[in-house]
Amino acid sequence: MRSFVLNAIAFTLVHGIAVPLQQIRTVHQVQSANVVFNPPAGDIDSVVVPCAKEESIDVNVSTSALGCSSERPERQRNVHKVIQHRHKLNISQPDDSNMHEEFPCMCPNAEEFLPCICDCCSEPGGVIDCSQISDVNQLKIKFQTTEFPIKKYTKFQSRNTDTSSINSIEDIPCLPENVFNDVSFKKIYMTFGVFKHVHPEAFMSSVETLEELSMTCSYYLTLFPELVEFPYLNKLELSSNAIELLPVVAPQPSLIRLLLDYNKINQVMPYAFANLPSLQVLDLAVNRLTALEENTMHLTSDTPSIYMDSNRISYIDDKAFSGTELVNQPGFLDITNNNLTTLKEPVFRKILETVSSLMLDEGGVNVNKNPLDCNSLTWLTNDEELKPYLYVPQCPSINS
Repeated sequence: MRSFVLNAIAFTLVHGIAVPLQQIRTVHQVQSANVVFNPPAGDIDSVVVPCAKEESIDVNVSTSALGCSSERPERQRNVHKVIQHRHKLNISQPDDSNMHEEFPCMCPNAEEFLPCICDCCSEPGGVIDCSQISDVNQLKIKFQTTEFPIKKYTKFQSRNTDTSSINSIEDIPCLPENVFNDVSFKKIYMTFGVFKHVHPEAFMSSVETLEELSMTCSYYLTLFPELVEFPYLNKLELSSNAIELLPVVAPQPSLIRLLLDYNKINQVMPYAFANLPSLQVLDLAVNRLTALEENTMHLTSDTPSIYMDSNRISYIDDKAFSGTELVNQPGFLDITNNNLTTLKEPVFRKILETVSSLMLDEGGVNVNKNPLDCNSLTWLTNDEELKPYLYVPQCPSINS
């Protein structure tokens, strides 16, 4: 059953969860860019805001104010699996099937490595946890001065909540070049990182191994990290930071998931995503976007799912989604909780025709909770082929 057919109970995948379209989640009391969104009665569980942000940087911000507690629950905005059933993830990965035989997990001297911890039990290939180091420059020194018996580990993680050394913006360091010296990881997870900028070669030691990179809840990170190319990187998570401008993302040939929700993004540069041919999930929800200008959503991947709900979007240029091929349009577009008053035919017809022609079961466009003028949809009123793929319950001529 197609997800936007309203003659029966229609279901769709919302961030990995199958729910009726009438119950698509909204943001509960999300305060983003001074706009408060209130869910109507009957909606599904509200989204927990990972990090509450203020208008200006407060160097004394606490982790409780950020909303990212040490008991942070599973992300409700789980977009990771939303389309895996539809897209075959045939992304080449390094052959590490024998990694643990060739590189058995061996830890450095525990006393020498303190306050970092090496754990060979919780995950095959080993986990390095440096949550007790708050200064990223000290982190680099620790990796330079520690003798590692092996150079490959599965995961690095850090959850830093100590900002006592930060008295002014000038005290906030940058994540330095080659922070892990010659030690490499497949997964790097840094939460509450106290840094305002990321050096392009910060993770150079992992250039041939890195598959997942997550830097979240970094209250001071205002610049999008312009990283070198990582041939096997498939997930880049930068949620709940303070990023304001999204530049042209450097080429990442295997990147499948780019998660930028809960930032302060107010501008996307033209062709920002043109260097991401494998992109399947793009999450820009709960930001400060007001317009999508020409070529800002130029796509080179096939029918990605795009989430831009809970922004301030009131204008979309006719050529905002300017992919050159039929498949270079969103397979699913969530643009709920914005300020759209009209749905322009040059923009939305291309998306709906792509979904219809490719018969994407969970594809379509959700524009619920926008102040739409239903008269702007006359171009779609009599198109029985495309109407089922647009969810706009306030317009009976479309969703009757």
